[in-house]
Amino acid sequence: MRNKKVTSVMRLSIRRAEVSIAAICFVLPYTWSQAQSIEIPAALRTAKAARDQFSTAQVEWEQTLLDRDDTRRFSSRYAGEDQIYVSRGTTSGQRLPGPDRSGEPYAYSEDRKLLTGGRQWYYIEESIQVEIRNGSDLHPFFDLRLLGFVDTPGATEAPGEYLPEGITRYEVKAADGGLFEVSAWFGETGTLRTWILDPAVGMQPVRCSSWVNGQEVTRSDTKYEEIDGHWFPTESTFFVLGEPTARTIILSASFDKPWHDQELTPGDLGLVAGVHVEEAGQPVRIWDGEKVITIDEYARGVKRGDIDNSAMIELRRRHKEGTSPRRYPGASEESDFFGLSPAVKRQPGLWEAYVRRFIALYRLDRDQTKKAWKHHEECQSSVFEHRQQHEKELREIEERIASIEKRNPRSEEDERTLAASQRRLEELSAFMDKVFEDRLRPGLLKLPTDAQRNEARNQQRSSKAQGR
Repeated sequence: MRNKKVTSVMRLSIRRAEVSIAAICFVLPYTWSQAQSIEIPAALRTAKAARDQFSTAQVEWEQTLLDRDDTRRFSSRYAGEDQIYVSRGTTSGQRLPGPDRSGEPYAYSEDRKLLTGGRQWYYIEESIQVEIRNGSDLHPFFDLRLLGFVDTPGATEAPGEYLPEGITRYEVKAADGGLFEVSAWFGETGTLRTWILDPAVGMQPVRCSSWVNGQEVTRSDTKYEEIDGHWFPTESTFFVLGEPTARTIILSASFDKPWHDQELTPGDLGLVAGVHVEEAGQPVRIWDGEKVITIDEYARGVKRGDIDNSAMIELRRRHKEGTSPRRYPGASEESDFFGLSPAVKRQPGLWEAYVRRFIALYRLDRDQTKKAWKHHEECQSSVFEHRQQHEKELREIEERIASIEKRNPRSEEDERTLAASQRRLEELSAFMDKVFEDRLRPGLLKLPTDAQRNEARNQQRSSKAQGR
């Protein structure tokens, strides 16, 4: 379906019953390069530049296909030119359609895609291989920065690119209510796409439409809020021939927070040492936990003890026994950490996983989910502020401990200093325990209703009875 011209689609006689979201998603490519010969109007350039004015971002969002009542949740992360897109399945975490499919291979595995350096890493959670594709042959995904700039909810042809092929001219005119309308004619038949830009929300597009022979075929209407100093979508509804077909809702968004990752790497996909790396034109290689190496280099590293392959051994065992992956092993009301290690308390970077498992276990609705992510951000902010206040002291303690531990032999004074430093480090680290135990966990536990709690208990009893 790639590389089909927009014009070839528009020549079809479109009947309401024949138009499907899937068809529109994959035959209307948004490409930038071939539109560059015609100067893009300043208003449209301003709108896109305003959308991209951030260095890092983390966004939790969901999309509902209205004709199927099917809601799926996603995450998008940005760090400079890098981005990660994660498809997290339904509100319960299930990726595959149908009833509860706990225990079925990959039924609850996330699809994770990293775009970095013009290459895309594609990984299905808990599989034993990752695939690399180059910039001309990407697995489809939706670049969330384009929400509002596109009129269909499907995967964009290339990240950051939204203009149709073959634009022959633009027109900009004032619209009612102080808005601006930008029109682009393209293709052999003179089909038309329009963007309605609103200066009140940072010149962002509140409507995007495609027209054929004077009839609006597809459209998106988008609402905005100011978040961290940026006007960003909160909701976008998509229409086909005037009928609403899909809706995208932003559950949580944050920009340029100091706790955001400043770069995104394959390690952020959850790869463990030993995962096979597959790339066209290359022999099979191995991820060693930090980089890609040859199979022979991996074998030598494991033999020397330089590479810890215990996680891969455990992953292969679960595959062999048919227990990998499944829905959050150990996730229940009786489990303090929903299948995560107790070390999560002192690792704020893992709190996101804890919150997500909490949301899935209790099947929180949209409003509850928004509150959960807002609560998570407040707790993260508190931890970061504490770290900032004690940054100099923490650095000095860690350097002191590292220096003393290298000494051999150590004096009695060294041992006293080391013990005192470790006690102080423990005191400072205990703050994270306190935030987790006294704020994060109690705040989340206020969200589920009694009905949701009962449903979670029943679900766990059913899973245990079936040996899942």
